[in-house]
Amino acid sequence: MNTTTLKSIKQMLKKGLDQQPLPTQQTEPEKPVTHSNIRGTDYYH
Repeated sequence: MNTTTLKSIKQMLKKGLDQQPLPTQQTEPEKPVTHSNIRGTDYYH
C-alpha cells in the first residue's frame, strides 16, 4: 500500500492496520561478488 492521502490514512486507522505487524520479506542472502579488482578481507590484515 503506497498511498499517503489523508483519506487513505483515515481508512488505515479505522481498519486498525496500524496495529498489525509489518510483513516480513523472505530474501536470499546476497552472494559474494567476485571480481579481479576486489581485494577482499585478507588484503587488509
